[in-house]
Amino acid sequence: MNRNDQVGDMLHPAVNQSQTDSHRELNVIEDASKADSMRLTTAPSPSHTGSNVPVQYPPVQYVPAQDAFVDDVRPYLFSWLDQGLKVALVTLVNVEGSSPRGVGSQMLVNEQGDSVGLISGGCVEAALVEEALTALTSNQWTLLRYGKDSDFFDIQLPCGSGIDVLITPVDARSDWVAKLHRHAQQRQAVTMSFDLMNKRVSLDVPAGDETPILSCKGNQLTRAEVEAELTRFSKAFQPKHRVVVIGQGAVFEYFVQLSQSFDLELVACSPSYRDTDLALRARSSIQYVAMKSPKNFDAELLDQHSSLVMLSHDHDWDTDILKAALNTQVSFISALGSKATHQQRLALLEMSGVSSENQARVKGPAGLDIGGNTPPEIALSVLSEIIAIKNRAACLQSA
Repeated sequence: MNRNDQVGDMLHPAVNQSQTDSHRELNVIEDASKADSMRLTTAPSPSHTGSNVPVQYPPVQYVPAQDAFVDDVRPYLFSWLDQGLKVALVTLVNVEGSSPRGVGSQMLVNEQGDSVGLISGGCVEAALVEEALTALTSNQWTLLRYGKDSDFFDIQLPCGSGIDVLITPVDARSDWVAKLHRHAQQRQAVTMSFDLMNKRVSLDVPAGDETPILSCKGNQLTRAEVEAELTRFSKAFQPKHRVVVIGQGAVFEYFVQLSQSFDLELVACSPSYRDTDLALRARSSIQYVAMKSPKNFDAELLDQHSSLVMLSHDHDWDTDILKAALNTQVSFISALGSKATHQQRLALLEMSGVSSENQARVKGPAGLDIGGNTPPEIALSVLSEIIAIKNRAACLQSA
């Protein structure tokens, strides 16, 4: 069988009109408490795992809150596999024209029809759930074209573009799944490669300081080019961006609340938290820390894929915490307060022996200038600045 026949088998499945007419609405997972079912055990070797035995993956982090947008589907992948569910990975491998989602965007669908993630702006997700369920039944890779030059005439993309989507049933016993889980736990960058010819998934870990970043631009291949040329596709995973926020008061609380809608790993530290608070919040997707003094600050939380935000009107803690943070590879630091307060903060850091170069790493006042005055507006500006810097860095590295 030649190359075109192999890809053609995936690209041109028989179109069942009754099937496309019955596509269900996108069903986003409703119960974030499913994370409770993740068992803290080591994943067994595939050679010792029966086909009917769930492969157990320790949680990388809490499954995101119900209303959070999910960009990185890995936590759900490990959670659903741990529950013994069959899972299909859906990956956007090409865009011809424009698309609200970039190449490499992913969805995850389990055998119950639950799904997370987005491939488009909502145009094809319901159809993809049905196609993923079909792929799980047949255990076959499937490459589908939607929009321009597609066989699915009943599914249109308003932008007039064409997108190509790869559906991959996931074998929980595969070596690549265990490796992906291990690198996620260790907060390591990794590249996932799909071999469309041999229908295999492999993982590559960058050497040294090399950082794989998913391109912010699409491939722009036509349908004919996809059929003839697309033999391999790679998608880069970065560690989920971790935001460590320290403070108390209204701005701090609004920041924590707003952050839950984004695909961030949030660690909220406050002297106002009590043990009873932490017990009530134990099932949250956020890690809450009762911080009684600056000495409780764990600088090991910070790495090159993290940000630190100081959101307290009591700045007595700033010097000790910032001094510890500046000895890490944290990518961004900001602190609440007026310009005058920030100058005082920098003067105290200088008195503590912090170099001018490191002082310049502390952004103050925190946040973008959106003219905000109320606590939620200030919290929004601070969060927006973190997201802007995180996204800008990713696009610059992929240029």
